[in-house]
Amino acid sequence: MRGRVWAPVPQGFVNDILNPKALVFYMTFMPQFIRPDGPVAAQTSVLGLLVVGCAALWWGLYVTAVTSLSGLLARPRVRRGIDAGAGTALAGLGLWMVGGPALG
Repeated sequence: MRGRVWAPVPQGFVNDILNPKALVFYMTFMPQFIRPDGPVAAQTSVLGLLVVGCAALWWGLYVTAVTSLSGLLARPRVRRGIDAGAGTALAGLGLWMVGGPALG
C-alpha cells in the first residue's frame, strides 16, 4: 500500500517542471517583492520557501479534509449534487463569457 501512495509523485513532478505557468507567475510577480539593494538570491530563496510552505500547508489541509469526508463524497446523491453544481457554474461562466457585459 505504501508504494501506491507515492506513485503519483513522479508524475506530478514532471507535470510541474514542464508547466511554464509557474515560471511566468514568478517572473511576473516575484520581482516586486525583492529589494535590489539587498541579497537578491537570499530574498528569492526565502520567498520561494514561503510559497512552498504555504502550498504544502494548503494541500495538507485539503487532503485531510477530503479524506475525512470521503465517505460523504462517495454517496451517489452527493456526487450528483456536486456534478450539478459544477456543471451549472461552468455553464454560467460560459454564458457570461459569450454574452459579456450584456448579461451583467
